[in-house]
Amino acid sequence: MAGVRNIKDFLSEFDLDDLVNRKVLVQAGGEYQLRAQSIEPLIALMEEHGKKKLEYPPRKWFLTQDRQFANPCSTEHKNGHVTQLSKPGDL
Repeated sequence: MAGVRNIKDFLSEFDLDDLVNRKVLVQAGGEYQLRAQSIEPLIALMEEHGKKKLEYPPRKWFLTQDRQFANPCSTEHKNGHVTQLSKPGDL
């Protein structure tokens, strides 16, 4: 499907400093991570680059431009719309 990309491959196309400056990645404990505050900047980056969906098949995770998601590892909701999450970091 056009516009679908593995999130690791997609993020690897960008400079780390750019991802941090855009607030897509957050430094936490010496690592760079996607966090709750990463959702909107990540979606903005997807829109800029024509990606309708990012996925990570080994974990059956995905996020779409229209904010639909699936994350079997989430402790709150396993899938749905990000607005359903009281803890967006569980995305």
